[in-house]
Amino acid sequence: MLSHADYFSPIHSTIRVFDDRIEFQYPGRFAIDLNLIGKVIISSPRNPGIIKLFRYAKLSENAGYGMTKLLTWEKLTGCKVSFDSDITLSNVIFRRNHTVKNDPENDPENDPENLTDRQKTILDLLRKNSKKSRNKLSEELNISEATIKRELSYLSSIGLITRIGPDKGGHWEVIEK
Repeated sequence: MLSHADYFSPIHSTIRVFDDRIEFQYPGRFAIDLNLIGKVIISSPRNPGIIKLFRYAKLSENAGYGMTKLLTWEKLTGCKVSFDSDITLSNVIFRRNHTVKNDPENDPENDPENLTDRQKTILDLLRKNSKKSRNKLSEELNISEATIKRELSYLSSIGLITRIGPDKGGHWEVIEK
């Protein structure tokens, strides 16, 4: 993307990440005809100096084989790569499976059935007394306050508890699913 961008254009290179795709967009058109992608082995970069810089820093391989490597995305993931180019800008779009990795509620590891005994005990203690402080929980379970803080944060992130009000004077609400 950096080696093919037209740096005299007012458009800037961008990378946008979505749930179902990653889009690389840069100013200028592709150096080769899009119908030849996958058939022509070597392309010529618009900015060969950038390629040299990356090669000297050992951050890239030889120039000219990137388009072929881009096409391996489909073999690796089973998802399409699409190319689009006009006189002003070019897009490379990597499709990907629509799974949200950072959604704690949909992560099987965060299933309430998979809680540790300690996490279940914390939930039970909060059900009995929602105003229990981290300090009191720490004393009752004979573990550090930092561990309690981490466990409460985890239980909150998967939607089993929520904090109502401030740290001092507030309380925990256990959310039954």
